[in-house]
Amino acid sequence: MGGSNRVAKLNACIPMSAWQYVFSLAFRVDGDGSTLEVVSTAACKMFVQHASVPLVAALMSRWGDAGLGWMMDAWATGKAAGFSSTNVNFVNKEGKTALILAASEGHSGLVVAFLSRPELDVNMVGSKGNTALTIAAAGGHNAAVAALVRRPELDVNVVGHDGGTALKWAAREGHDEAVITLLFRRELDVNFINDKYPRKTALMWAAERGHAAAVTALLDRPELDVNVLGDISDTAMTLAAKIDNNAAARIQICTKILRKHPRAAASEAWTKWLARQAEGQTTIMWAVGLNDLELVEAALCLPGADPTARRKDGKSARDLSM
Repeated sequence: MGGSNRVAKLNACIPMSAWQYVFSLAFRVDGDGSTLEVVSTAACKMFVQHASVPLVAALMSRWGDAGLGWMMDAWATGKAAGFSSTNVNFVNKEGKTALILAASEGHSGLVVAFLSRPELDVNMVGSKGNTALTIAAAGGHNAAVAALVRRPELDVNVVGHDGGTALKWAAREGHDEAVITLLFRRELDVNFINDKYPRKTALMWAAERGHAAAVTALLDRPELDVNVLGDISDTAMTLAAKIDNNAAARIQICTKILRKHPRAAASEAWTKWLARQAEGQTTIMWAVGLNDLELVEAALCLPGADPTARRKDGKSARDLSM
């Protein structure tokens, strides 16, 4: 792309005509448009100190990677001239900071650049109450999530206006790597359940949607409570058992839950769910009905499992297997 075209696109993206003028005074673009040269230190100082972050926001939202390159060039050139932006926490008209915009687009390199600024408020929230971490996790941008969780002051349990946390969104959307990355933070609340409908923990979201890898990672946390009750008295186990569009995921997740947390089969919610399928039905009978050996073995290993028990209609697990 020629230098003149890039400049035209740059100018079109800057929301404030005054800053277009300041930019033109501060920098000169070389022939192929790949680098910037400071031509006015006074204008450069004004631009970098007061306009760099708003422009990052504008360029990121309207021009993608090319805009990021331009802005980072301008920022780096200004810093080389002895200036540094004092407005890294600027909030644009949409209620977003540059860090939030970088995280939402998955621009991990720019996220890292912003995180290098000690004055950056990594926990600032956007208009919907979400932090950069929540937005990166929801979008599956794991490189950005990994960079953010390294900041010790990061609050990993911020709850947005929709009642969700970073972990909830990563689990819900099936971003397994993001779930695993978030779990490195020991203060992460794996049992959090929002107070807005639908009420589900991260494990419940992952189980309901068939995200087996996320379920596996969550089950490894010793403080995990598999029997948290959500809407209509569902648990992660009942939600997994209800999966009707992915039989393999249903069996895999239910087997993992029973093996890792046998108490899931002892909950009142699970007992009632089994009874709604057939009065007097046990977990073993239900597993036999699904015709999966590993699931049946997991059911047989449950405390108090009785393979000879019979339902109200007189059928046992053996009868159901024939």
